Amino acid sequence: MKLFVLSATAAAAVLCASVVSAEPYVDYTPQKGVWHVTTVKVESNHLDDYVTSLKNSWPISEETA
Repeated sequence: MKLFVLSATAAAAVLCASVVSAEPYVDYTPQKGVWHVTTVKVESNHLDDYVTSLKNSWPISEETA
């Protein structure tokens, strides 16, 4: 009986997962090109400090560019 309930639960989970699948490429069109990704390691609980300093320095460098 436990095996039946377990297998029925697993089958229901698989069925529900297949119904909720998302449509690919709805929000954007994939394009070939170059990506530039920058990662920054920030100490824990200092993300706000980094964003504040970036907010002050980044627009100046972009205006210069």
